[in-house]
Amino acid sequence: DDETNMFIALGVLTTLVLVACRPVAAQSPSCPCLQTASWPILGTDPITSASCNRVLVGGEVHCYPSTYGLGSCAKHDENREPHCDGSSPASYCAEPWCYVDPVTCRGSTKRFAESNILIDGGSKAYYSYDTCGGDVSKWNDLVVNSLLNGKTLRAAVAIPYYYPDHYVEDAAGEPIKSMASYAPADLPAGAKVKGIWIDFYNEIARQANFTLDWRPVSGGSKGAHSSSFTACAQDVADGIVDLCVGDYWTTEERLSMTTFTTGTLTDTFSVLHRKQLNDPATFSSKLAMAGAPFSFELWMTCLAVVVATGICYNTLRVGYKEYLPKISRKQMSFGQKTIAWLKGSAAYTFGAFLEFTSQDVQAGYDAKGNPVPNRAYEVNLVKMAWSLFCMFTLLFYTASLTARLVQDDGGKIGITTLDECQQFRCKVCVPGVMMNTMKRIYKDRILYHASSSSTNVFRDLEKGECDLGLMIERRFNTMWSSGEYDLDAACGFEIGEAVMPIGCSQPVRQEYSAAISYWAKKVADKNYFLGSLIEDTYMPSPPCPVAEAADLSAKSLGVDSFFAPLMIYVVLVCIALASRVFFTARKHKGSFRMPLSFRRRKSVEKPPTSIEAPPSSKSPGDELPPVPERAQA
Repeated sequence: DDETNMFIALGVLTTLVLVACRPVAAQSPSCPCLQTASWPILGTDPITSASCNRVLVGGEVHCYPSTYGLGSCAKHDENREPHCDGSSPASYCAEPWCYVDPVTCRGSTKRFAESNILIDGGSKAYYSYDTCGGDVSKWNDLVVNSLLNGKTLRAAVAIPYYYPDHYVEDAAGEPIKSMASYAPADLPAGAKVKGIWIDFYNEIARQANFTLDWRPVSGGSKGAHSSSFTACAQDVADGIVDLCVGDYWTTEERLSMTTFTTGTLTDTFSVLHRKQLNDPATFSSKLAMAGAPFSFELWMTCLAVVVATGICYNTLRVGYKEYLPKISRKQMSFGQKTIAWLKGSAAYTFGAFLEFTSQDVQAGYDAKGNPVPNRAYEVNLVKMAWSLFCMFTLLFYTASLTARLVQDDGGKIGITTLDECQQFRCKVCVPGVMMNTMKRIYKDRILYHASSSSTNVFRDLEKGECDLGLMIERRFNTMWSSGEYDLDAACGFEIGEAVMPIGCSQPVRQEYSAAISYWAKKVADKNYFLGSLIEDTYMPSPPCPVAEAADLSAKSLGVDSFFAPLMIYVVLVCIALASRVFFTARKHKGSFRMPLSFRRRKSVEKPPTSIEAPPSSKSPGDELPPVPERAQA
């Protein structure tokens, strides 16, 4: 209501009056104000022709009275142009201060600083807000703002496809994440880029009221340096750009080139190692280890080969005749013949299994114990196919089981720290730019593998190039959030002990260093802006299971691994069966061409007389063939 609004307005007005009428504190005796200037006053007021101090404020030269900042603590900037003479003066205009003697104030607890606005002051003018009870931060805000306000800074990104730090998008609006899909034309002057550091510096530019004009790094600097980040720092040193935006480690080489902002972030290199899986150590898991080298499908394939070998033996050796009933063929039913064939196949399958387990596929032995092959070469072909398959199976199983046991031992006693690495003198993957630092700290107590980039540390470790890796955790998180590696690959590793911290800053031209540092610190700390961008928006940690039991089937050999042995077996068996069919058909070819006259004579043949002995009731075709001996089988 109106009464409430009136009380609010009255309160605001009272506060403004109290601030405006605040008494100026007396100067501190330990750091008194100067009474006269210790520098030459060379300016002349164009209106009064009086001597004046030439002051550079807001990018313009102004003429302030010769008594400016002298005599006592006062609001020396009140009503002065360009920031304190309008209807909305800057906040520093109401703050008391004065010039002081640096020699006298050095022993005081009051803060003072060198003036950078007096053109003729040189290094002789020092001021202090503290000795007068004023707030120097308001003046500092104005100084920083004036350096950037309304300006356009040429900003560069070292790698425009470095997702999620800084990247450009393709025609479909998708982030370009690899060199293969990036062309220099994707980042012309003024192009729109995105990413963690782009969002961060866009916010700085918004609050400090300046503009960023994005540029690529020059080809000359890239040719001179192996690192694109170092090349960007070279562009700043050469005046090609004003600022490099990104996550720059302040190495010795880069610090020797140009100035950097104060640290906006501290990265920590940590040990990256393979995740130590829980060992089940149960009775069932130890039993399962025996079958783990082969997958279930491959075990079933091996069983099928055993059965197929038994069937081939049964067919080629005519072994099923041993299980036929002792009656005439005409009296046998189809079911009896089928049962005999199945029994023979089962017996020979069991024999093939015994050959498989004993790795003895000889045809037989003579009286002296020498191996005697079967005289039927079709059976020999099957035995050859079967023996080769048994040999390959044994070799593959042994190799897979050995590799699994070695890997299992490595998972239990794997190296996870640099102290352990020094004991065994293992090899560590290190980003190339950090190689000198690591060698200075650990010398030759460990072996080194230089990875071309921080991201490639993971790739080299995954390939087995080294035992441990040196990596920053948020860079590790980038790999799966950017889609460079799938979640399963990332979850096979984890970040371990911290090794060394390193500051992250940005190369910047010296005239903008203080201002950019000020705003970077201010924006980063406000509402945890930079940390939220990294942890929540672009680089969340991979959602890996906390602790998983070792998967025994993860590295089991599949059927595809047995393609060659299976093909050899199938070809040899097919040749054996085809040969048996061919020669059997050729042997009995004449029996299907019986002369017609023979049939007629047989049909009109007279029955025997009573004196003659009656013929046997069994025809020659009904006689059972002799059973082959097992020794020749």
